[in-house]
Amino acid sequence: MNAPLFPTDLVESLKTKGWYASSDLVPQTIAHQLREQLLIHKNQQTLKPAQIGQGENKKARPDIRGDSILWLEPEKKQVLEDDFFKWLTEFKHLLNQHLLMNLTSEELHYALYPPGAGYQKHRDCFATSDQRALSFVLYLNNDWNSEDMGQIVLYNEVNPEVVDAQISPTFAQCVIFLSASIFHEVIFTKAERISVTGWLKKPLP
Repeated sequence: MNAPLFPTDLVESLKTKGWYASSDLVPQTIAHQLREQLLIHKNQQTLKPAQIGQGENKKARPDIRGDSILWLEPEKKQVLEDDFFKWLTEFKHLLNQHLLMNLTSEELHYALYPPGAGYQKHRDCFATSDQRALSFVLYLNNDWNSEDMGQIVLYNEVNPEVVDAQISPTFAQCVIFLSASIFHEVIFTKAERISVTGWLKKPLP
């Protein structure tokens, strides 16, 4: 597999806006492989309702977050995930090289939002830890229409009351943003919405 091409506008976008979106970042072949693997998990009913909070306070709140998830495990990766993890390793290296982010690991899951589900406005960081450096979303939906809704809404890094972008979850669209500073939400979807979602992380202090 070829090494990922590092987009020249990614660095400037993260520095000036705190986020970046592109449908050309992750190869389509990898997106197809991940879609196939996610649908296998769906048919096997291994995705479980997502929870919010941390530790003992962790619980399912479908009124706030309505997706079901399954964690990807690099040490037990499926054959269809192999190219993705190779790509991700090289991409983290390029991010570290160009942005000095010290990314050393990832925490990723498959996510499925059924019709009627969404995720209220939030940030992806915990008050007790800043390990999550970059949030990463790769959409795996075929034939997505604007009428299906389900967009991710990204809020302005300086003024989180201002919307910077609404991005539709079309196939192979990848959205990356600073976990600690970008508020975002998922608009209620009218069609099943699937992705690989998670965080690229720094080491513990």
